[in-house]
Amino acid sequence: MPFFEADISSGNDELAPQVARAVFSRSLGVPDDIGVVGFDHFQEITDVFRPKLTTIQLPYVDMGRQAVRSLMALLQEPDAEHESKCISCKLAVRDSVRRNRG
Repeated sequence: MPFFEADISSGNDELAPQVARAVFSRSLGVPDDIGVVGFDHFQEITDVFRPKLTTIQLPYVDMGRQAVRSLMALLQEPDAEHESKCISCKLAVRDSVRRNRG
């Protein structure tokens, strides 16, 4: 996977426009001066954000399935030791970051 340098990663896609506004208020550009990355792929934001928002897409369906599996296992064996599960996320690279920032 190629490396993308993002100068600011917002806690979620809803915060990304505020981050960009702060960048623009200092006469800087996104992504030319500072890159912005969101988190959660909140489509109402990613569809209208300009430049198009780079975001980390959460696999909500997979997360829900794993939650149900974990709950079922807990109900079947309440005293058993249960582990945390990792679910991979996808980076959706769009126009709000530059490759090879120098």
